[in-house]
Amino acid sequence: MIETVAIFPNTTFTQLRMEVEATTSGVSIVRVYNAERIVLLLSWYLIGGSNITTLDIKNLPTGKYRLDILNQEGEPLYTADLLKDTQSVEPLFLG
Repeated sequence: MIETVAIFPNTTFTQLRMEVEATTSGVSIVRVYNAERIVLLLSWYLIGGSNITTLDIKNLPTGKYRLDILNQEGEPLYTADLLKDTQSVEPLFLG
């Protein structure tokens, strides 16, 4: 179902951008958790081809997290380690 995944920026302060190339369409589950608990859980309908979404994590405590993309049966399709920082390392756009 998932061909490629890009998640950035990692390390982040406020949000993560997820880009997923899927070979087929279907429901997936995005789960973000740390050693203590699940902190974000959402359903994401992926279409065959390019899929892009943004996760707002500005209210999460600083620390290390894991992100999983699961299929409908709860089997992992993709896993990544994330780092939430206390200071913004994201680009500042002036204009």
